[in-house]
Amino acid sequence: VQPQAESTVMEQHVKSMRACFDVVLLLQSTRRIGLVKADELLLAISKHFTLVEEVYGDDAVKSKHHWALHLPELLLKFHFLLATLTHERKHRAFKRWARGRRRSAYFFIRTNKMRSLNKKL
Repeated sequence: VQPQAESTVMEQHVKSMRACFDVVLLLQSTRRIGLVKADELLLAISKHFTLVEEVYGDDAVKSKHHWALHLPELLLKFHFLLATLTHERKHRAFKRWARGRRRSAYFFIRTNKMRSLNKKL
């Protein structure tokens, strides 16, 4: 691959990331009512969505990209957006705790099955 082509690809990746940062900045600014207009947010989200499709292809598009397109509508309707990052973080902690429990349960069931098989033998 030629250096010029690599540079162009990297520039596209950077454009996509900058568009993502723009969306995040606008979303963080929605905490102050009236600071961000819904059409401004829609434009930024659409730009990022388009760049993701161009740079990473259709396979990289997730349902969360589609759901993000509904945020400006919610901003218009309610005049603010709920921040769910805290809940996501807490959900992750719960999943980590549950994963450890699931392993323990699996070990417990497996151990009991082995004991019962040994008694039968």
